[in-house]
Amino acid sequence: MPSRTRRFRGGRTHGRGMKAGRGKGKRGGFGNAGMHKHKFKWMLKYDPDHFGRCGFKRPQGIVETHRTINISEVEAKLAGYLMSGSAKQVEGKIQIDLGAVGYDKLLGSGQATMPLTIIVPVASTRAVEKLKKAGGVIVAQEVTAEKKREPKPPAGPPAGAKAAPMPKGGKPGVPAVPKSAKAPAPAPPAGAKGTPKGK
Repeated sequence: MPSRTRRFRGGRTHGRGMKAGRGKGKRGGFGNAGMHKHKFKWMLKYDPDHFGRCGFKRPQGIVETHRTINISEVEAKLAGYLMSGSAKQVEGKIQIDLGAVGYDKLLGSGQATMPLTIIVPVASTRAVEKLKKAGGVIVAQEVTAEKKREPKPPAGPPAGAKAAPMPKGGKPGVPAVPKSAKAPAPAPPAGAKGTPKGK
């Protein structure tokens, strides 16, 4: 290929325009450049939710969060609580103050096997019932109902269900008309002659 260097000597761009010959060249911007201009159709097809607001974030000052613990976890950590002094023997029962440990809500997951006395700001009704059956007591300022997760219904028809058979010679959902039910052809009027052939 012949060289044109001598021809463009003294020129600033050597015939390549103002941007094509320096830097990254003609790349059409970077990042989100051109989303409302030369990349608008691409944005509508592949990223239509790129612009605009979606949802909101609640102020952290009004968001109520609980540091929770289950009954089974309390019993598993009981030895550590006794060693650290967070739990103590009171009238033959072990008493634990979960608020002093750093928890503010007791949940009822797991099995309660020991008659404990638990002091906590908030407890669920299931935790109260389980500990009561084990002979324990929960001293709580508030008792709330624990939400149960309902299983999602399976997609599609139920197991074992069979699809309705399609009638012969018909379409799905449209009953087929039997041959005997078809209307008979009308009889020709009296005195009429048959149509000659070829006409």
